[in-house]
Amino acid sequence: MDKIFRKCDALIIISLILLSMLALAAAGKPPFNKGGDLYAVIYVNGKEIEAIPLSSAEIGYEINTDTSPSTVIRIEKNCACFLNAECRDKICVNTGNLTKSGDAAACLPAGVVIVLKSAGKSKVDIIAY
Repeated sequence: MDKIFRKCDALIIISLILLSMLALAAAGKPPFNKGGDLYAVIYVNGKEIEAIPLSSAEIGYEINTDTSPSTVIRIEKNCACFLNAECRDKICVNTGNLTKSGDAAACLPAGVVIVLKSAGKSKVDIIAY
């Protein structure tokens, strides 16, 4: 009776693993991440009020929105987040730092949304977690 797993099977599996690791190392970055400058686009009640290039934000600063309830947005180098919000549940603040293109956070009671976008074109339509 033949064995189910032979030495040549192990050799094929190991070679496939090594080839895939080599291909990942040669690519460097995932092919869908084209890079480019990262922008924080801020929307209030569905209207874009500001697009901030995050790569040029050497010193962090805060933006106060004139909404009810009010929100404070923190802009840093390659990062944006809701620092404070006067809403009851603070889901927007608990979202944390947005660092990748496609990341978003919203304060629904205030109608404020932060979306990170990349200047480079991307092949990815959506990222699901």
